[in-house]
Amino acid sequence: MGTRRTSAQVKARELARKRKAELDAQRQERERKIEDLMVAFMEARLIRDEALSTVTASEQRMAQAMAELHQLGETTARIRELLDIADDSEYARLRKVAPIPKRTRTKSAAKQEQTTVEPAADTAKPAVEMASPTVAPLPSGGGLGEQEAAAG
Repeated sequence: MGTRRTSAQVKARELARKRKAELDAQRQERERKIEDLMVAFMEARLIRDEALSTVTASEQRMAQAMAELHQLGETTARIRELLDIADDSEYARLRKVAPIPKRTRTKSAAKQEQTTVEPAADTAKPAVEMASPTVAPLPSGGGLGEQEAAAG
């Protein structure tokens, strides 16, 4: 035989099921909001990572151009003026991205040094006066020409 429930028990069970359904709906709504926020965060992170990659590549190209200007002999002040870099921290940060190597002489610089030699102040007179050479006559009988003639 089955147990008979009272109307109070039936009513209580209905209220409990209704409350449970409300809590389940609230929990599902909360879980959906959490998932939406996670998706928004992950999407923003991916966009940021792509942007950082682009910024890093751009800064490397900028720093390389600065280093090449330095190698061409431009001063720091001139480079900053040419590239419109007013902020000291930006210049220092870019130098860390691509450190400026020590200057090296290029072939054209070495060639230019060779062609721009200063002439002596007075080129009309030699630096040392030389006496004109004197030639002593060969003794007779001692020349090769006579020995060859006698042998022939």
